[in-house]
Amino acid sequence: MSDLAATLTQAWNRRKALNLLPDTTFFRALHLTESHGMTLDVVGQVGILSFYQHFSEAQEQTIFGTLQRVLPLETVYLKRRPVEARHVTNTSREWLSPEHPIYGPPQSEIIGLEQQVKYLFRPGSDLSVGLFADMRLARQWVREQAAPRVLNTFSYTCGFGLNATLGGSQTVKNVDASRKVLEWGKENYTLNGCETADLDFIYGDVQEWLKRFHKREDQFDLIVLDPPSFSRSKKGIWRAETHYGQLVSETLPILSKGGMLLACCNHAGISMAQFKNQIRKDNPGLKFHRSLPVSPDFPAEQESHLKITVWGR
Repeated sequence: MSDLAATLTQAWNRRKALNLLPDTTFFRALHLTESHGMTLDVVGQVGILSFYQHFSEAQEQTIFGTLQRVLPLETVYLKRRPVEARHVTNTSREWLSPEHPIYGPPQSEIIGLEQQVKYLFRPGSDLSVGLFADMRLARQWVREQAAPRVLNTFSYTCGFGLNATLGGSQTVKNVDASRKVLEWGKENYTLNGCETADLDFIYGDVQEWLKRFHKREDQFDLIVLDPPSFSRSKKGIWRAETHYGQLVSETLPILSKGGMLLACCNHAGISMAQFKNQIRKDNPGLKFHRSLPVSPDFPAEQESHLKITVWGR
């Protein structure tokens, strides 16, 4: 802990050198590879500190005090993200994601910018606060493509769908198994002056909806796949390392001729080569076009975790 102040200062200065401000006010200020089991995301003057290892109460207090002394943040919220977090989330939510900040005035909702696009953040509501900074360049890519018909699956708060809409896409569908995040997505649309037709925010199981779109003979020119690396449902367990290629196969009947697939996976246990090989094995007719980089405020090592790939028919 003795060098934490120097680590924070160096990391902060690196981000300042990227010249993200003023167009982007949401960024990763401290990454795991730069620190001692913690990350720090920033939205304006609010910090979101995440612990990925156990710290004693005394150690936590030292970290909080150092943050407050070294960085120009008004408010900081805490997230605890132990490996077993998904098993204790329901019983220990207040411990994992305290509603109130560790210091500074409460700011339950904040509007942050990413390349001038507005997003609503809720730093005290849950472990996920509204957006993932490492996918910034992928959202930019979707906006620049302006594909006429876009399907955004596992949409979370609809960042990809919003950027497609802002880029000029004519039809954009967002699908997620959580009504809560779809409503959050609508708020992001409204913040940016975009319409929020209910038919464009679809609640339900993504794989079931892929079948429905196929049955309806719907076609999309760009499909975004960004599933969790692990999920459990009535159908069983889904794992990216074994099931991703099949998921891609389920999108192909509704991918238009000449259409593109943006396939994303944030799983440290799968290398880029393994990820591409799995997709190729199950989908030999699909052509790999390119991979997209992670956001520059993330160290290069993050690319071994996050795979962002573009495929075409």
